[in-house]
Amino acid sequence: MTHDLFLASRWYNKNISRDKAEKLLLDTGKEGAFLVRDSRTPGTYTVSVFTKAIISENPCIKHYHIKETNDNPKRFYVAEKYVFDSIPLLIKYHQYNGGGKF
Repeated sequence: MTHDLFLASRWYNKNISRDKAEKLLLDTGKEGAFLVRDSRTPGTYTVSVFTKAIISENPCIKHYHIKETNDNPKRFYVAEKYVFDSIPLLIKYHQYNGGGKF
């Protein structure tokens, strides 16, 4: 998937702040709801995920930085165990694999 298609993905929100991402996800109230947004660090991305807290009944939002390898071309990961050729492949894996949840 090209970078342009990544930018057009429905889960990508280019200019949304952390606070707005949290409000949007809390408003959905859906376990596992997520979005990818630009990080405050230029050129990097963050995955924000809605989850219900284990200890309390209160939902919370978790934020994970998408990291890049030094490879050429770059590869992407949240956990070093799972590295992908593109951000959409990273997202697809973590959406559908129980062991790879954010």
